[in-house]
Amino acid sequence: MPAKIKVRVLFFALVKELLGKAATTMELDEGTDTARLLQLLTTKFPALKSISGSVMIAVNREYVYSPVRINNGDEIAFFPPISGG
Repeated sequence: MPAKIKVRVLFFALVKELLGKAATTMELDEGTDTARLLQLLTTKFPALKSISGSVMIAVNREYVYSPVRINNGDEIAFFPPISGG
């Protein structure tokens, strides 16, 4: 059985509105990456499925653009796509 890690997950803007919360703490299997975390979140919060393909992710305040392994104590933030003019 894999060891467990704890992470803080933050939600901003539309993601926060869809989920009805700004943050949560999650216990994950060691070795979980950001892609797997997003899958777990869409299972836990089905409303997230509508934007899961375009959500932006930051780990410890740095954007990541491909799956990144999550470590104990990390802070993972989810943002909707940003657009501007």
